Amino acid sequence: MRLSGLRARFLCSDPSYTLSSLAHRKQAAPTAPPPPTSTTTPLPRFPPPTPAPDGSLPPPPPDTCPLGLPDVAVLSLDPLRLAPAGDDAPPTHALTFTSGPAALAAPALAALTAAVGWPARDPGRLEAALAGSYYRAAVLLSPLEDGAATGTAAPLILIGAARATSDAAFNATLWDVLVHPAAQGRGVGAALVERATADLLAAGLGNVTLFSGKGSVGFYEGLGYEADPEGIKGMFHVGP
Repeated sequence: MRLSGLRARFLCSDPSYTLSSLAHRKQAAPTAPPPPTSTTTPLPRFPPPTPAPDGSLPPPPPDTCPLGLPDVAVLSLDPLRLAPAGDDAPPTHALTFTSGPAALAAPALAALTAAVGWPARDPGRLEAALAGSYYRAAVLLSPLEDGAATGTAAPLILIGAARATSDAAFNATLWDVLVHPAAQGRGVGAALVERATADLLAAGLGNVTLFSGKGSVGFYEGLGYEADPEGIKGMFHVGP
């Protein structure tokens, strides 16, 4: 499979750009901007994180929040079947985003990898990959509180995942962007990539990259990523 290197280009110093500029959409300038009230230099859009004593940047803080997508109805768990919430299929679960060291566990990531048809990975190496990741993010199916009472806590279901490696100063690369087949086509992948990219930028990492299969380049370009920006090429070692 041919892979393409993509790099996100963000002009966060331009105040007319917002987080939606991940897709390079620039807001129209106001016709009559108000006069400045002071000569104080404005704060940067993403305040830089406080460095650790050794000068390195801290990892992004854990975060759990709604993903901003409509609730869904889980019709079955094995195999997983989802439906848009409606009169015929009342909502049973919300889509929840979480990030942080505990967001992904190797067994759940291995199961999701198998569900999307990726080759199986050695469990020990997968554990090592997660341990070496700067950032982990997950999309979970979270049971709604007003669902049917069972007397026990309903399990969360992992349907989306992403992780990133980083030098904790300048660069980050997204890996293992996965969405369960039952949840594809609902905006889950786009919301996951947008949120993960925004988190990495907010952590002070100005260069965010990823690798894409040939058929997914357009998807990532729509989220603000660019193939071969300014002639920069991703290089792969293929021989001695």
